[in-house]
Amino acid sequence: MMKFEDLKNELNKMSSSDKDKFIAELRNDCICHECPTYNNCTRKSKELLFCILGKSNCPMDERACLCPRDCSVHQKYDMKLSFYCSRGKETERRAELYTINI
Repeated sequence: MMKFEDLKNELNKMSSSDKDKFIAELRNDCICHECPTYNNCTRKSKELLFCILGKSNCPMDERACLCPRDCSVHQKYDMKLSFYCSRGKETERRAELYTINI
């Protein structure tokens, strides 16, 4: 299993076109569209892969999050959080969680 930090480092090394291809492949495994929180607005705009691409531009009503339990992308990259669609992507939120204010 590739850890999330490894994924982040790999994505940063990729060319723009390689990154686009890789993201397109991950979108195929994404289950956001099956989630109770996914709504008509996100469906119309075809938003997916919030864990990597960031939160939705649509208003979100958090109902339940399938990511930790059912998402192969979440599990494959050992992600730790949930509700990416409304709260933001893993990288931003980890940075917030692990920042120590002295």
